[in-house]
Amino acid sequence: MTDSPLVDRVRLAMLTGGDADLHRELTELFALQGRRYLDELAQMAADGDHDGVGRAAHRLRGAASNLGAARLGVLAGTVEQLAATGADACGLVGEARRVFEVTCAELMGDRAES
Repeated sequence: MTDSPLVDRVRLAMLTGGDADLHRELTELFALQGRRYLDELAQMAADGDHDGVGRAAHRLRGAASNLGAARLGVLAGTVEQLAATGADACGLVGEARRVFEVTCAELMGDRAES
């Protein structure tokens, strides 16, 4: 998981076309949605709901991958795979939240430099 870059700058540049306003808008939307998906993921994991964990991880993976948050996308994919096998993914939920926060900070820092 750590082999993946935190942010895939090529993907992000392709998505925004260098438009600082679009970058800001997408970053804010990602931060809002991502927190919601992580809260849902944590709740489902605490409840032992493997199907719910899988659904929340899938949404988080999609949002991360679309924006170029590569490391988070890989991590969410791992959680999704674990949930599909019925394995406990609770240990990765905290790591996903940490990677999410670092990713958001980097994306917002990029936004400030645009």
